[in-house]
Amino acid sequence: MTVLIGLLAFALLVGVPALGQEPPKGSPLSTLVETERAFSRMSVAEGTRAAFLAFFADEGVNFAPGPVNTRESLLKQPAPAGPPGVILEWVPVTADVSRAGDLGYTTGPWVRSERKPGGKPLAYGWYFTVWKKQADGSWKAVADIGTTTPAHVLPGADAFRAAEGTGERGSAAPPPQRANAADILTVEQKLSDLAARSALDAYLTLATETARLHRDGAEPIVGVAAVKSHLATNPDRLTFAPTKADVSESGDLGYVYGSYVSHGIAPGAGTEKRGYYLRVWKRQAGGWRLVADITTEQTTPAP
Repeated sequence: MTVLIGLLAFALLVGVPALGQEPPKGSPLSTLVETERAFSRMSVAEGTRAAFLAFFADEGVNFAPGPVNTRESLLKQPAPAGPPGVILEWVPVTADVSRAGDLGYTTGPWVRSERKPGGKPLAYGWYFTVWKKQADGSWKAVADIGTTTPAHVLPGADAFRAAEGTGERGSAAPPPQRANAADILTVEQKLSDLAARSALDAYLTLATETARLHRDGAEPIVGVAAVKSHLATNPDRLTFAPTKADVSESGDLGYVYGSYVSHGIAPGAGTEKRGYYLRVWKRQAGGWRLVADITTEQTTPAP
């Protein structure tokens, strides 16, 4: 009963229904979600080093706190002599894919625990991973970032639901106007220009109704009303410098990562902070709109 109550509270907290909808078996979204689950299972069974080497693309990065090539970094480290002393596991609770089925993302909670019977949890958080379809048809992670949160209970698989307005359309035709990385960088510059004056105005101008912000120390902020409340309570001025951007073949889903500077609300007040971000953009009828925005500060290590 205690676990059930915890799961229901978790579902209410993050806006995920206790009984979600699984995507059709064999669809790009389904294979992406199953890949994420297999990734977590391997992490539990063999450790994060083996799992990350198996599921990351050659160009894939994780944030520690800035972007680091995952495979290159891990291959420089000696393989552990035995099972690692901690377990990192996670559960996808929402995901989306492009119409072409070649680019997508997954997100959900993670828990790091001691590797022993009854091992106590050591840390909690949320991950966000961008995936890209490879030439052999497999999904590989190209960007992975995490934030810390208060304690929570990992939900079951039935907590999953597809993102609202998911691009899942099988082999449907792409939008009339194709897009590329330059389009993402253009809207990134617009966001940066607006945010340099007011982060609140910038995000409200460009965010989708179901946009999500992930920030260290808090559960995800989901939905435009919650985003507005958070940014009104935490006013800021921000500028962004993108490092990499990529867009799906169908031109409807893209991501970008880079660095940011927080200038505070009073010019010259000495409150400047620096960090890194990962964003997902989705092209809708009115143009590109922000789906997800995850940040890590330079002083905060990623999980």
